[in-house]
Amino acid sequence: MGIFSLCAYAAVNSRIHYAKSLLLDGNAWRSLNGTDSLPAAMGNLSSTALGEGLTPERSAEGGGTLFLRDLEHNLHQALIKKTLSHLRFLSGAPAESLVELVRIYDLMNLKKAIRIEFGGYERMGRLSVQFYDLGKYSIVSGEQWEEFARGNIGRALEGTCYGEDYRIGKNALDESGDILRLETLLEKRYFTTLGEKLKRSGGYELLERYMNELTLMQMARLRYHYKLEAPAILPLLMMDLSASFDEKLFTRLMEAPTEEEFFAALSREKGWSGIDCSGLTPCIRSLRREMVRECRKILKTASPMSFRPLLACFILKRQELRDVIAILQMKRFERGARDVLITPQVLAKDQGAN
Repeated sequence: MGIFSLCAYAAVNSRIHYAKSLLLDGNAWRSLNGTDSLPAAMGNLSSTALGEGLTPERSAEGGGTLFLRDLEHNLHQALIKKTLSHLRFLSGAPAESLVELVRIYDLMNLKKAIRIEFGGYERMGRLSVQFYDLGKYSIVSGEQWEEFARGNIGRALEGTCYGEDYRIGKNALDESGDILRLETLLEKRYFTTLGEKLKRSGGYELLERYMNELTLMQMARLRYHYKLEAPAILPLLMMDLSASFDEKLFTRLMEAPTEEEFFAALSREKGWSGIDCSGLTPCIRSLRREMVRECRKILKTASPMSFRPLLACFILKRQELRDVIAILQMKRFERGARDVLITPQVLAKDQGAN
C-alpha cells in the first residue's frame, strides 16, 4: 500500500480522526465567545478538549498577564505532546516531517535564548522564560535550554543544524548589535529544512501558503517600520519558499513610498484580489482565514495515505490556540471580539466544516 502497510494505514487514519475530534467546533466557539468574563470563559474552556491545559489552582487567581502567558505555554506544550504521539504510527518521510514540524517550537526556544543572551533581558525576566519540551526530539537537551535561560548559549549549537548559521549570524551581530539578521538566518534554516521534508511526505503547498504570510509580514515591517532599503531587505526574505512572491513582485512593491501605497499596489496584483489588502493586519488575517479553509478542506478530502491531513491538523490547532488566547485576553480587558478571530469566523461561514 505504498508508504504504509494496511495496518499502519488504519492506525494513521484513526489518529487523524482523533486529531480532528480535538478541534473546537462552531458551538464550542460560540459558547466560549459568549461568556461575559474571564473566569466564565476559563470555566467554559475547561470543559473542552483543551481543558487539560488548564491548571485549576492558577485559574482561581483571576487570570492576570502572567497566568495567561503560562496557560498559553501549557496549551502549546500539550499540542507538542499530542503531535509527537502520532510517531508511534509513522515511519520514513512522514515521521521525519512530523518531527521537523514540531521543531518549530525548538526554533521558538532558540529565539528566546538569543533574546536572553543579546536582547538585554533583566535577571527576573530571564527567570520567567519558559522553554518548550520536545524531549528526545529537541535539537538540544532540556538542561541546555535552562542554561540558555541564564544567558549562556555558549557552544551548545555546534553540531546541530543551526550551528553554521548561528556562527555567521553571531559574527554579524558582533559588528552591528542587531539580532534581526541572526534570527532570520535561523528561521531560514528551519523552514528550508522543513520544506525539504514536506516535499517527500506531502504538504509542501501548505508551507508555501504560510511563507506568503511570513514574507509579506517581513517585507512590510522591514521597509516601513525598520526603514530598511530594498537591497538590505532582499537577503532577509524567504521568497523561494513562498507560493506568491518572487523578486519581480518584490521590486514592484518596494517602489511604494508608504505602507498604504504598498498594500494598494499589492491589491492590484494577480491572485490578491480576494485578499483584504487594506493594511498589514487585515491582510495577514485574510491569509490566515484562507489557510484555515484550505486545511479544513484537506481534512474532508485528502487521503490519510498522505501526510497532509496531519499537517493540516497541526496548523489548525496552532491557529485555534491563538484564537483561544485572543478570546481570553478580550475577556480580561472587557473588549469586543470584532474581527480579530480567525477560526470562529471561518466556521460561521461553513457550519458543516466539522
